[in-house]
Amino acid sequence: MRTSRALGVIVAVAMVVAACGDDSDEAADTAASAATNAVAATDAPSATDAAADGAACPEAPFTGTIERTVESETSSGVNPAAVRSDGELVSAYAYYFGLRSGSYTVYVGDHQMDEASVGNETLTAPEGGLLASIFIQERDPISAGQVVPFTFVSIVDTGGGPEINGFGADEVVGQMTIIAVDDDRLCFEIQSSDPQQEINGTVSAVIPG
Repeated sequence: MRTSRALGVIVAVAMVVAACGDDSDEAADTAASAATNAVAATDAPSATDAAADGAACPEAPFTGTIERTVESETSSGVNPAAVRSDGELVSAYAYYFGLRSGSYTVYVGDHQMDEASVGNETLTAPEGGLLASIFIQERDPISAGQVVPFTFVSIVDTGGGPEINGFGADEVVGQMTIIAVDDDRLCFEIQSSDPQQEINGTVSAVIPG
């Protein structure tokens, strides 16, 4: 589909140049440049395009930014404001609840997690660390290309322990697009924002065997 649109732009540019005179070298150069730019502009795939093309999950656990925008107290400590991006987030795991559902808990952290603990106990961020927990709660199995509206919950723990917020629907926005999912890995693009935290990027999480 992207290639068809690009070809349409090329043909349109060529028609304009022909109308101005076939012998104009300057016009021909302009047409060639415009056509090249049109093709390049349509070559960058979105998460939905990548999923439709059967793309594999990215190697990096997380690309983007996770931020706790405010400090808050929990029953076990204080979660200070903090932000991490790209290479600072070094591990991502997803625990699948099974039962033919689309329910997962996904963890993204700036520290190495104990794979054996994923799904078996509540994970928390170490002192000075950051751990994002994303709870996907779909009734039916999820699939590549699926857009999941904000039926998930995100918690960013920055050392004070996880805390469940009580924000209203008008205070929470976001969605995720599933890039790929199988028995070994789940990856998706996510945009999530509420008064306490923001998550924007691509997650590539290992599903422990």
